[in-house]
Amino acid sequence: MATKKQRTDEEIALIRAQRAEKKAKKASLEEVNKYFPNEEATKDSLSYLQREIRQFRKSVLKLEEEWKNLSQEEQKRLLQEQGRLPENLKRPFFLAFERLKYDTYRPELGDLLIEGLKLQDREVKVFSYRYVDTLFTANGVDFGWLSRMLAKRYVSRYGWQLIRKHATPGSHLVLFGGEILKEPLEMWAKDAKTQKDWARLSREDGKPADMREILPRR
Repeated sequence: MATKKQRTDEEIALIRAQRAEKKAKKASLEEVNKYFPNEEATKDSLSYLQREIRQFRKSVLKLEEEWKNLSQEEQKRLLQEQGRLPENLKRPFFLAFERLKYDTYRPELGDLLIEGLKLQDREVKVFSYRYVDTLFTANGVDFGWLSRMLAKRYVSRYGWQLIRKHATPGSHLVLFGGEILKEPLEMWAKDAKTQKDWARLSREDGKPADMREILPRR
C-alpha cells in the first residue's frame, strides 16, 4: 500500500506533467498564430514562404556553378551542407502541413510541396514526396497539381517518380493523363536532363523510360 508521502509525490509529479503539457500546447498555439493568424493572412504567409524557399533553392544553384571544377564527391558534400533549408524556413514549412488543412489552402500548400520536391534538403524532399503520395493514394491523382508541377522550369526526379508510381493499369492517371498532360510531357521529353532522370527511374521501377509510353494519348 502506498504511503501518504508516496501519493503526495505522485500527485506533485502529475501536476508538474500537466503544467508542462499545458505550457507546451500554449507555446505551440502561439507559434501557429505567429505564422498563420487567420485565413487571409495565412494565404499570404504561405505564398511568401514559397517565394523565400524558391529563392533559397536558386541561391544554392548559383553555388553549384561555382563548384563545377571540384570533384563530384566534394560537390556532393557541399551540396548537402549548403542545401539544407534554414530553420527560419524549415520550421514554418513543417508547421504548415502539421496544423493547416490541405483542402482549405490547396493552391498555397500545393505550391509549397512542389518547391519541397526540388530542394536538396533530403528531410524536406522526402516529406514532400510522402505527403503527396499519401494524398494521391487517399484521394486520387490531382491533375491540377500535376499540371502546375510540370509547368515549372524544373521538375525534380521525385516529381517524376510520383507520377510513375501512381500510373498503375486502369488508373485515372493512365486513362486520362496522356491527354491532360500531353503538352508538358512533349516539352520535357526534349530536355536532356529529364531524359536522364527518366532513364534512371526506368532502371529502378522496370517501366518504360519515356513517360509518354507510361501515359499514352488515347
